[in-house]
Amino acid sequence: MRSFTRIVRIALFSETYLPQRNGVANTLARLVDYLSRAGHELLVAAPADSAEDPVATHPNVRLVRVPGMPLPRYPDLRLATPMSPTILRATQAFRPDLVHLVTEYSLGLTGLAAARRARVPAVASFHTDIPSYLPYYGFGWLSRPCWSYLRWFHGKARFTF
Repeated sequence: MRSFTRIVRIALFSETYLPQRNGVANTLARLVDYLSRAGHELLVAAPADSAEDPVATHPNVRLVRVPGMPLPRYPDLRLATPMSPTILRATQAFRPDLVHLVTEYSLGLTGLAAARRARVPAVASFHTDIPSYLPYYGFGWLSRPCWSYLRWFHGKARFTF
């Protein structure tokens, strides 16, 4: 495995993070743990949760939480206000080398704007096939527009994992 030759400052943007328990939150927690133990500096932007800060043990990780609105029929997932001034200011002060868009929605858009403002590359992850879940939640009519949006969003990233 190739390792970085210098400390990298990475800002990660996600609609879900610990203490939530789902595939995206768990994968992001593992990535944060790995990168922070390797000495990299991280800023994680996620919706607010009432639980304690789960990454407080990592001195080189800054967690920025903003209020989020629960999704209908999936209240565990919260959508944060897009373009949150709190997150944009924190990202600007952090001066990232790279922005990782973990989710594609409100915080993903915020991360995309932050990367553009900082003139740094943005990479993205595709974790969940949301368009396929929409019919289950009663929003099947949104599947096609959702795919169009996802193509646009991931087309803005340098790479999608």
